[in-house]
Amino acid sequence: MQSSPGKPHQQRTNMSTLQNKALSLGIDVAVLRCVLILLGIVTFGTWGFWVTETDWTLWRSLYFTLITITTVGYGDQGLSETGQKFAAIMLLGGIGGFTYSITNLVQLTVNRDQAQARKLLRKTMDWESHVIVCGYGRMGQSICEQLRSGGKDCVVIEDDQEYYELAMENGFPAVHGCASEDESLVAAGIKRANSVITAVTNDAENMYAVVSARDLNPECSIISRAESASAARKMERAGATFVVLPHMMAGESVASAVLHPRLTSAMQSSNNPDDRLTLGEAVVEEGSELLEKTVMEYGKQAGDLVFVAVEREDGQLFMRPRGDQTFEVGDVVICAGRQEDVQAIREVAGGAVAV
Repeated sequence: MQSSPGKPHQQRTNMSTLQNKALSLGIDVAVLRCVLILLGIVTFGTWGFWVTETDWTLWRSLYFTLITITTVGYGDQGLSETGQKFAAIMLLGGIGGFTYSITNLVQLTVNRDQAQARKLLRKTMDWESHVIVCGYGRMGQSICEQLRSGGKDCVVIEDDQEYYELAMENGFPAVHGCASEDESLVAAGIKRANSVITAVTNDAENMYAVVSARDLNPECSIISRAESASAARKMERAGATFVVLPHMMAGESVASAVLHPRLTSAMQSSNNPDDRLTLGEAVVEEGSELLEKTVMEYGKQAGDLVFVAVEREDGQLFMRPRGDQTFEVGDVVICAGRQEDVQAIREVAGGAVAV
């Protein structure tokens, strides 16, 4: 009997989940052990000094225990001979136990953060056609949030420790390293990614990242950031699919707000994001409800959706498609409308969003 193709993959996933749980459980048990050792040392010391020094209160016994195991050393506080013997025992055993517990608690805290990072990154091993975002600065953060809201998985590559930790806190799997290094791209799953976005503020690093990504995955789409037109031309020659110049796009947006205020208001109004005019695209897949339907037939049930263009799989582009034009497998449907209408046609088309 032939085994199912997905079975080994499922077994690997289950094994990975068990390893994550075992690691988390191991850390929790170790933390509990350290806390119990500390409590035991403090309790034993407090009780011992309270018994040996009959005129001491519990608070004074606790205080002297703490200054003994932390080696602060505020004097012997007038210990009796029996108390001195007990203090010697605390110095020999208590300080060692205290140091061991504190050191391990610090190490376990670091390990917990590293384990969480590995756990987030490990789940990307099952991803296909995800997006790699190089750089988690202001632009990178905005890109990641937009991708997540659009249902697209993404992995961050960030060299700066602060931004790397921020990406992890925001729930994005991240690789701590330089985006221009092959090792970082491989760790982010470049072989399985369908898009790479280089959003670092340094043109040279973006250039190296484009070259490395194109070499490791010749089929993926690469969108790069550039600070100058000359850098943009070089990145295109290096293999970038599309190059974005942030200052130029910002200038165009500001000019558009002056020249076309009503259009800008409709596209960027913040009063109700769901009512904004949104441009979107969807890929018609095999088995989609759109197949063999005409633009007019779907348009009757699509609310206020407007069909801007349809691009065939062979590259033929139909601007303002006719009402009697039918949808075919591989069509990229470009449309405009409210967010819910654009999302609806994506789902009907098969749930695939062209990137």
